[in-house]
Amino acid sequence: MIYKYFIFVYQNDKTTYPDMSHIVTSRFVKCIQSLKECGVINSFRSFALSIDIHPQSLHEMLKQNRNVTIDIIAKVVERFHLNAQYLYTGDGPMFVNQDLAVPAHQPGPIGYVPVAAQAGYGGQLHDPILCEEMPSFSLPGYDYNTGVHRCFDISGDSMEPTLYSGDKVVCSLLSQENWISKLKDGYVYIIVTQDSVYVKRVKNHLSKSAQLELISDNTYYQPFMVDGEEIQEIWNVEVTISAFNPSPNNIKQGFFDQVESLKSIVANQTETIKTLNGTIETLIKSTRR
Repeated sequence: MIYKYFIFVYQNDKTTYPDMSHIVTSRFVKCIQSLKECGVINSFRSFALSIDIHPQSLHEMLKQNRNVTIDIIAKVVERFHLNAQYLYTGDGPMFVNQDLAVPAHQPGPIGYVPVAAQAGYGGQLHDPILCEEMPSFSLPGYDYNTGVHRCFDISGDSMEPTLYSGDKVVCSLLSQENWISKLKDGYVYIIVTQDSVYVKRVKNHLSKSAQLELISDNTYYQPFMVDGEEIQEIWNVEVTISAFNPSPNNIKQGFFDQVESLKSIVANQTETIKTLNGTIETLIKSTRR
């Protein structure tokens, strides 16, 4: 079989190509992730057990802390029709059987990141198990068939009245090479750092000062800057999902309460000004006598 030839090269050319093991492992990981994305395997754990290796060993390979072995490659090539030529040279398709490709009409999964998971989200981005354990769902529409999509919960009132606490936003991943050119001023994005997940409007200063300015729609909150080197992911907000309020009496009150508070402050200040005017008029009249 053809993979035996490439295994021979893999075993004997490491002096010529010292990083070959790592390169092959990297391509192997892409193939396994593709199998997961198109539903050929249900989970990385089930895949590991199907080829008689411990799930933790596969976990280390997915993180590229351990190189894939020749025996594992042989099993996966034979069982899942990986293209050995792609694994060892990078040429050709990933799979000999191209029916493994995801059908164009099939909606891709949208990973869901609830509030409870957001605190540690930035620190787990490079853990392949994160995506496997993340709840996911699909929405109708062609736009979700390509690219990577996530759904984030909204918490707090910093983006009212545009977004309310409890809303959800469906986003598409903006690749890092497009941050400078395609990040649009005034648009709403999810900005992920090591420690935080922000939903804000942005002003793009990456080309000038390597920073983003994050702006809340609720003017009570002041804009602030984030250094580009702290940013791990940027997601473009495309769709909002909100709870339906059948009665106007049930409309969320956060924004309206602020308006009423401002009205009360203005009314009190108006009365104070009237009182001061009356006092001044009285003093002027008394000095004229």
